[in-house]
Amino acid sequence: EKLQEEYNTTLWLFERHMLMHKLAAAYFGFRAYWFHFIPQILITSTVSILGFLTTGELDPDPDQDLEQPSSEYNETAGDVLDDGTEFVGLEKNSWALSLTIGILGAVAGFINAIGKWKNYQSRYDMHLSATRALDKITKTVVFEQRTFERKKMELDLQSSTEEDQGVQFDLRQLGVDLKTHQASFEAMLDACQSDIPTQIEEMFVLLHELMIHKDYGEFQEQDYRYHMHLLSTKICYYRLWPFRMERIDVHKRLSKEYESYLENDNSFQNTTKKLKAKFLRTSEDEIPKASGSARPSSSSATDV
Repeated sequence: EKLQEEYNTTLWLFERHMLMHKLAAAYFGFRAYWFHFIPQILITSTVSILGFLTTGELDPDPDQDLEQPSSEYNETAGDVLDDGTEFVGLEKNSWALSLTIGILGAVAGFINAIGKWKNYQSRYDMHLSATRALDKITKTVVFEQRTFERKKMELDLQSSTEEDQGVQFDLRQLGVDLKTHQASFEAMLDACQSDIPTQIEEMFVLLHELMIHKDYGEFQEQDYRYHMHLLSTKICYYRLWPFRMERIDVHKRLSKEYESYLENDNSFQNTTKKLKAKFLRTSEDEIPKASGSARPSSSSATDV
């Protein structure tokens, strides 16, 4: 019983952290892609195009007669000021393009600095790695838990002492494997240096505390994993996720689920009671008929 309880607790812990890291990976991955990668690509492409245009405008036209008077030259390229100096229109455009390139370069540098400060890509990689490792170890624990339940049933049915000892050895080995998985889990958490977003962590911790400390009985044992996955699904199906998170009242939702569970349980019990009462009434009605039909046969036997 103690090992069974430890399996349940360990499985809850592994799945809770797996779901939190999975949501955190989606959260940081979205920001790394849309807030850092895409803006950098767009700005770099724009600067490259503008730089090409600027270079093309500054190159002299080989067909242009350089000894042409400035007044004639300005008819096609620019203006002549009153003092006789020439201000070519192409140079105006080149100056504007150069200023635009400088501004875009400054914006790109600012975005790059913010990206390094927030470190979205590295945090996404860490949470994604933790999710894959936790998913693998969770599946292993689920398989071993089912093996434990099967071995426990075999232990209850064993009649031979040798077979009994073999099953007990297997159960002890499962306990050792569980300790190994717990140590691996702690190592995974230490390896992930990125914190889970506060809002995600608070919702799952609140759900855990409500399920553990409130007296939910069978509802607690059967539906804890279900409610963890339900909370994760609720977060993922929000239309603005992962740009922003929906504000979910975990306590309110859990209370409604528990009330619905109690209503269904009471309805099931009432239905069972009605069927049982109906069965008893039917049995009572059939007893007199059976006894009444037996009386003539006994009297006829007496007459004979």
